[in-house]
Order: sequence, then structure tokens, then C-alpha cells
Amino acid sequence: GAHRTAAGQVEVHDKETDVFYVTDGEATMVVGGTMIGGKQKSPGQMLGTSIQGGETHHLSKGDSMVIPAGVPHWFKEVPKSISYFVVKVIAP
Repeated sequence: GAHRTAAGQVEVHDKETDVFYVTDGEATMVVGGTMIGGKQKSPGQMLGTSIQGGETHHLSKGDSMVIPAGVPHWFKEVPKSISYFVVKVIAP
């Protein structure tokens, strides 16, 4: 499980698909588009400052989302807090 009280950085995982399930709270997530300011954090993991383009999704309790490997994603806004489970499915 994970918990956020503020926005995060843009992430791209080369070989990990993220499966999110929101257990409490709400947030705005941007998925897709082009990562801006991307830098390699570790092998196969990039972090950036924003996303150009992409689709905006409002997530709240009970929502789920699957983000395929290689797709930029970003918790852009977290008004109060969000709690969620994330399962990482790693490609061989």
C-alpha cells in the first residue's frame, strides 16, 4: 500500500506495469503524453517534472487504473490525501 499527501514526480518504468486501486481519498493523475525534464533514477526507471499532453483522470475511493510499462504517469494534484494499493507486474 501507499499514501500520498502531495503531488509526485512523473514516472516511467521500462518493464513495470502499475496496477492502482484507490482505498481512500482522491487525486488527479495524468497518464500518457511526453515526459518533460526526465532523468534516469535507476536502470529502467525515469523521473520527470511534468507531462506534455496525456489524459487527466480524477481518482477516488474504489477506482482502479492500469498503467502499462513505458507510459508516463503522474499524481499531479492531491487535494488532501490518497491511499492506494499498487501492484507492479514486471515484464521478463
